[in-house]
Amino acid sequence: MPGNLTFINPDGFIPLLTFQAWIIVVVGGSGNNVGTLLGAAIFWAYNEVTQLILPNIIPLDDARLGAFRVMVIGLMLIIVMMWRPQGILGKKEELTLGR
Repeated sequence: MPGNLTFINPDGFIPLLTFQAWIIVVVGGSGNNVGTLLGAAIFWAYNEVTQLILPNIIPLDDARLGAFRVMVIGLMLIIVMMWRPQGILGKKEELTLGR
């Protein structure tokens, strides 16, 4: 049985992971679990496709390619938020708080 955790390392709190989790929830819709699962599937597909295809299309080094991928997912997030601010499977009532 593992012992108690006595130390929290701040290196474990990576901003990119927080950003990715936030994207998954916001894109799918935070009102239900199916929306979050859809957001995770969309993000996973985006991540896998861009890792395989982008290096063949855009001749950049790994660091710049990673930054480009984050920029594109940010742009996609902006588009989704303009099109469906409540998320893909979110409900309109979530935005108005029932009013």
